Order: sequence, then structure tokens, then C-alpha cells
Amino acid sequence: MLELIIVACGSFVPMVSGRGLWHTGGTLDKLEAILELSIFLDDDTF
Repeated sequence: MLELIIVACGSFVPMVSGRGLWHTGGTLDKLEAILELSIFLDDDTF
């Protein structure tokens, strides 16, 4: 609920995702499969 209020006020809320969710893999696991995509961002890029 708090996240929705923060977004409604115009702020950004980063997505939090996991790794290794059994046979389907987590969101980060799937993103790492895309070539040249880095999931490690510095503060400026984030």
C-alpha cells in the first residue's frame, strides 16, 4: 500500500526481484540471459 502512495506522489520505486526461483528462474536470472544486458547498475545509471 505504501508503495502505491509513494508512486502516486510522483516518486520512483525500484523493482525488487529474486534469483533462482526453482525451475522457472527468477527475474534476474531471465534478464541475465539477454546478451549485453547488465543487471549491475551504478548509482548514476540507476
